[in-house]
Amino acid sequence: MPENIKNGPAIPKKQQFLHPLGESSLSTPILLKDIEITRVNQAWQVDITYVKLRKGFGFLVCLIDLYSRKIMGWAFSPFLDTHMCLEALEMALKEGSPEIINSGKGCQFTSNLWCDTLTANGIKISMDGKGRWIDNVYVERLWRTIKWEAVYLHSFETIKEAIEGLVKSRFIKIVGGCFNLCYTTSYNTHT
Repeated sequence: MPENIKNGPAIPKKQQFLHPLGESSLSTPILLKDIEITRVNQAWQVDITYVKLRKGFGFLVCLIDLYSRKIMGWAFSPFLDTHMCLEALEMALKEGSPEIINSGKGCQFTSNLWCDTLTANGIKISMDGKGRWIDNVYVERLWRTIKWEAVYLHSFETIKEAIEGLVKSRFIKIVGGCFNLCYTTSYNTHT
């Protein structure tokens, strides 16, 4: 009898996932904890959500300014990766540059590539506490609105179809041949 059967089934060791763009040893405080947001570009939030397609998922990332609630940049991709987040950041930096960006602790936001890009642009990095959805409440509210008013009402086949559905729902507008994500609230008291 083979040795491994005699002692029970051989169970392979669980392999730890390593992010291909490099793990960051970054330990960041929640910088938004005790500050009052008083101006545009003081702080942005970034988050990712999934959009159910008929065959799989698409992933939507966006950066939102905390003061104006304006969507600064966004990207929609079939891949949940750092490059999608960097694409949204690149779009956002054309609109302005924040002092702080607050994110979750997903591998996209803890990768060396993301952290190095923020640092190179002079942006302070803030990350949510574990299980603290409220630290990114404005982006979470945006996801809820998009899903209830567009995604759940339609069954999108492809990412292109999903983007077109968001255009019809007025969440994305086409300006100069480019898509811009739109989000306004009637309760915004800062304008």
